Amino acid sequence: MNWLAHVALSPELPDFRLGNLFADLVPRRDEVQFSAAFQQGCACHRLIDATTDSHPLVANAKALAGPGYLRYAGVILDIYFDHLLALHWAGFHPQPLGDFTHLFYQSATPLTGALPPVAQTTWQRIVQHDVLASMSDVASVDYALQRISARWQARFGRVIEMRPALDRLETAKPEVTELFLQFYPELKKAAQTAWHSEATLPA
Repeated sequence: MNWLAHVALSPELPDFRLGNLFADLVPRRDEVQFSAAFQQGCACHRLIDATTDSHPLVANAKALAGPGYLRYAGVILDIYFDHLLALHWAGFHPQPLGDFTHLFYQSATPLTGALPPVAQTTWQRIVQHDVLASMSDVASVDYALQRISARWQARFGRVIEMRPALDRLETAKPEVTELFLQFYPELKKAAQTAWHSEATLPA
């Protein structure tokens, strides 16, 4: 699951949501510099990733991206699942998506000053373009995958064209959606269990 899901699968605590959002951008050794709720958000992020990576429904969805994308299907599907979450938001969350993201940005922005520079830059882009709500448009999925492909090309010196995998997922959208709608409630339950398995959340 990608950014939107990590925020959505959090209690209504800005620190926790930021930790769940940015766990990959804050070195684990540095998490102790942040609040208990932020650290719990980071732990929840890792649980969400582990649950997603090991779930058989997700494995079935990955296969629909095509055999040539086995190594990258997890990344592609994470972003595509955010798209499906945005499309089916009302079935899982009572607050309209645009209101949810606006209030999250408003409540969390004052807490972002201590984040590492890369996370602060990412946050500014997320807020400026309302990246979380924009995932309802498949063009945002395509753009996100292009950015990842460009980063990988710069890092590894090889072109990884992800558009064919996205096209296959769009063609198989009914099947992928059915798998997602089965999986997301299970993931939500796992995340909610994690909220209470850590130290007591602050009031």
